[in-house]
Amino acid sequence: MSNHHQTGFSLVELLISIAISMILLAAISTYFIYQDRTYAAQNQLTEMHENTRAALDLLEREIRLAGYNPARATFSGIPYNSNTGTLDLYQDLNGDGAVTGTNEHITYSHNQTQRILYRNANDANGAQPLLDNLNAFQVSYLDSAGSATTTTANIRSVRLAFTVQASQPDRSWPQNNGYRTLTLNSSITAKNLAYK
Repeated sequence: MSNHHQTGFSLVELLISIAISMILLAAISTYFIYQDRTYAAQNQLTEMHENTRAALDLLEREIRLAGYNPARATFSGIPYNSNTGTLDLYQDLNGDGAVTGTNEHITYSHNQTQRILYRNANDANGAQPLLDNLNAFQVSYLDSAGSATTTTANIRSVRLAFTVQASQPDRSWPQNNGYRTLTLNSSITAKNLAYK
């Protein structure tokens, strides 16, 4: 009698191990795809927040400086503009009594077609892009009581409203054709306008 002992796997065992391996591979792949999409979405949100905050920080500093007038010259620090997508700021930084130097007259303007907020320091460089993917930018002028005003002499603060859109669509986001948006509102008091 021969003692024939078989070693190895049967065909059924091999097929079962391949099936289990495929299920594990599919689960791991799905997890990595999900993590990649989540990472991309978080990067876009972070980019939107950082860019918008940087632009808002610059706007806040320059609005607070508006009306700086050590020579007591006659000019309006923040003149009323009926175009709610444009903001003009004046300050006499060099103390010469005129607001014609670099950064003494700054204009922020929203180009709705290009979806870009431009900053123009009225120097040789002209208007420079400050914030892109900007869906909406609105400027409101407020008096000392916080009420809306259209009278330049009564302007003491500015309310800004931004709506920024992500640069790339997120396939998992059902709104705005997959583009995530961020809306920020800020009221900024121009410290120098209180001393008119």
